[in-house]
Formats: sequence, C-alpha cells, structure tokens
Amino acid sequence: MPSPKVLIAYGLAGLAFVAASLVGYAQFVFAKHRQEIDGALAATAPINRNPPDAVRAMLGGGALASTADDVGAHFLMRSYPTALEAPTVQALDRFLWSRLVRYYYSESEIVGLYCAVSSLNNGATGLDAAARSLWGEPADALDRDRLAYVLAALRSPSLAGDPDALRPIADRLLESARAR
Repeated sequence: MPSPKVLIAYGLAGLAFVAASLVGYAQFVFAKHRQEIDGALAATAPINRNPPDAVRAMLGGGALASTADDVGAHFLMRSYPTALEAPTVQALDRFLWSRLVRYYYSESEIVGLYCAVSSLNNGATGLDAAARSLWGEPADALDRDRLAYVLAALRSPSLAGDPDALRPIADRLLESARAR
C-alpha cells in the first residue's frame, strides 16, 4: 500500500493533468472559434444584441447556465457537425463549450448571443425574427407574456405551433424572471 504522501502526489498530478487539459482545450479548440462567436454577436440586429429587459430577466440569472448551454451547443455543432457521431465526445464537448462560453462572455453577451442565433423550425433566426414570425410584431413591442412564448418557442422549436405545449416552458421563464 502506497504511503499517504504518495497518494496525495498522485492526486495532485492527476489534478494538474486535468487542469492542463482544460487550458489546452480552451486555447487550441475553443479559442479558434471565438472570432466567429464575437462576429455573430456583432453582426446581429441591435434588438437581438440588446434585447428587452424582460428577455434578459428570463434568460439571465438562474437560467444563465441553460442559456450558455444552448449557445455553446449551437457553436459546437456549427463548428463540428460530426460531433453528433460520437455521443460521449459530444457530451464532454458540450459541457466544455458551455463552461467556456460562461468563462469568456458576460451575462449580457450570452443573452445577446442566444437571441442572435436561436431559431425556429421555419427558419426565423434571432429573437426579433421569431417574434415577428409568431406574433407579427417586433420583439420590443411585445409584452412579457408574449416574449415568454417567443423564448419558449426558441427553446423548443418543434413546439412552436402548439401554445398548450409551450405554456409550461413560458411559465418557467416567467418564474425565472420573477426570481431575479
């Protein structure tokens, strides 16, 4: 049986290896896509980049982890479409991209990215396009409840035509906003 000092040394060496791997992943895999991510935020319409406060309240705060997961997954799949072929690798990559999105971007930027790249199944991309598609009005003209429905449809595009199915998702988003 190895001594406690040897076990501690092995544990520290393992932690150092994991930390070095994460830093390497951030520097050599994720970093080369930062320009694309920054470009998506810069190129989007101002209403998507700086959405209404109600949207920030629903997607930020306690919901920020889920929002960052969606943003990370979007850019991961866009950059590495074959990642779907390796589910174990995909799960690890999604985890890492989500954490790196939260590390490199502010809450405001993450919400803006989400509003810029999320899309409905009908091809409407971005918060404002989705609002116009679902309600015939720009996002900044919608009340809190209708914005919650738009965000629910962006979270679950396959349910966009079913208001009853979207209701629980919209309610969770509204509750998240109230909790802030």
